[in-house]
Amino acid sequence: MKPDKQIIFLVAFCIACLVLGFSAMYPGYMPDLLAKNVETLVATSAAAWAGGWAAFRAERNTQEINKRNSRLSYANKAIFQISQAYEMMENLRRYYIVADNWRNDPDRALKMNSPQPGMMARIEFNFDELSFLLDQKGDAPAALQALMIFDWQLRVLHETIEQRARAREQLELVIQQIPALAKSAEAIRGVAHVPYAKLEAHTDQMIESVDSGLITAIAVYGQLQAICAEIILGQTILRVNFAGQAVKRKAAPPAG
Repeated sequence: MKPDKQIIFLVAFCIACLVLGFSAMYPGYMPDLLAKNVETLVATSAAAWAGGWAAFRAERNTQEINKRNSRLSYANKAIFQISQAYEMMENLRRYYIVADNWRNDPDRALKMNSPQPGMMARIEFNFDELSFLLDQKGDAPAALQALMIFDWQLRVLHETIEQRARAREQLELVIQQIPALAKSAEAIRGVAHVPYAKLEAHTDQMIESVDSGLITAIAVYGQLQAICAEIILGQTILRVNFAGQAVKRKAAPPAG
């Protein structure tokens, strides 16, 4: 039963009790039929109020359970997406940046490969689902803000890789015009100065984005997981082992 109906029944019950009490104290002022009707009203109101209150409490508990389960699902989804982003960046680091020690190679812009345009899937967090963190006290809003910054870093990385692939294509068109015997790195930098400079800038930006993104992913994961374990008590919060596979941890039981 809705709260406004609860109030109506409560008011009616109180009025009926007052009338019944008045009739008991001053029986001569109230006919027997009216007194019986008042007694019936009191009993009916009491039963209706009790039943309505029980239904209201049951509905309230159901809503709380559904809200908690939704928050758990949203939190685990965000944590899983963080692990996906980490794995993506780790693959970039392992197979493109540090392969054959190209990171420190002065000609890394020419030697280092990267995914082609459209090959990398975008990872997008649903911040509407995580907006419940804004209503919490403590570090919950800060954790959400950190996740938003991480989301921005992922967008920058994705755009950098797309732009780097296009810059590499533009440089290849210029390289094709250079005689085969003169295709040294120094010659390419001299003849194709502008497209090479663009490729080099995107290469350095990709390396920086991957290095900082890996660190940020672990930090944001730690913040979000700890906050959700405090907010969603007694539920299983996803835990990620960044050196291997994802595992789960049981959150602390509800207090009291």
